[in-house]
Order: sequence, then structure tokens, then C-alpha cells
Amino acid sequence: MVGALQSGKADLTVSELSITEERLKVVTYTQPIYIISRKLFVATYEDLAKKMLAYTTPMDTALYWCILANMIGLAAILFFIERLQRLYIPMEEKPVSFGVAGWYMLSALLQQGEDMMGCGTVAVS
Repeated sequence: MVGALQSGKADLTVSELSITEERLKVVTYTQPIYIISRKLFVATYEDLAKKMLAYTTPMDTALYWCILANMIGLAAILFFIERLQRLYIPMEEKPVSFGVAGWYMLSALLQQGEDMMGCGTVAVS
């Protein structure tokens, strides 16, 4: 390939070519557009804590705090709506507590439904 570039038969070459002193005198190298590299994988010490928390390590701690804050906020909104609904539609059931609203939000987060839903109700996501 270097010979074809020197003789003028080729204007450019696309290949995996290592840079040596001899080639540097003849060929002008540009920034590579796409690099296929070889990797060497070496076994490392496995951390037991990372194995035990494999499902939680992809997320940052700030994300967990945001999820918790959203759950508490939505539970408060649900609690408020339940209380407001009782002003307009009188019901004989006892009012929903904040704890029940929190459990409802947790079950909605985990997509498990809620036991307050009727038998004929179908949840579609």
C-alpha cells in the first residue's frame, strides 16, 4: 500500500497501518476516522459489594432521592385528592391515610397494582 501511494497509483489508503519511522518519511498520516482496536482482558479482583448490589449500582444516589421525593409528593397529592373527593361525594368508607397512599404509590412504582382496585378492573400500561 505504501508503494502504491509513492508511485501515485493510489491517493489514499484505508487500512490498519502502524506508524514507523520509514513510513513517516513517505506517508502523511491524518487523524483516523474509525479505529478497530484489540483489547486484552485481564481478570481483576472482584468486589463482593458490587456483586451483592448489582441491581442498584447502575443508578446514582441522586436518582434514588429523586424517586423517593416523587413518591412522597405523589402520595401527598393522592392523599389530598382523596380528602377533597370526600367533600363533594360522601362515602361511608374510612378515609385513606397517608401511609396507604404511600403504599399505593410504591405498588404503582413496582407495577403490582393495588388491592383497592375492583375485581373487574384491568390495569393497562
